[in-house]
Amino acid sequence: MTDTIVLKQILIGNNLTQAQAAKMLGISVQSFNMKINNKREFTVSEITKMIKIFRIKDPMAIFFCRCCRFKINSLTSLTEIKLNGGERGGKRANNNPLTSRA
Repeated sequence: MTDTIVLKQILIGNNLTQAQAAKMLGISVQSFNMKINNKREFTVSEITKMIKIFRIKDPMAIFFCRCCRFKINSLTSLTEIKLNGGERGGKRANNNPLTSRA
């Protein structure tokens, strides 16, 4: 899973739009957007290019993130994931009518 926030910060720090970054990687803007938002995975060659272009010192933390800050799921629009072992922060919806408290 890609750390979306850090990768977007890298783009901002280099004064690049997603369209410009996509062009540098040789992929479409739509493809880059899906990959940066974890709907598709970056290829090894794309990751390698970004490491070189952006001089990324710790690619494992960005492209193989086990502690990404946010995850979108079907129950909630945006659930924060804590950095300690992937526990979810905030409250989760309890959709089970037998155990939910009204």
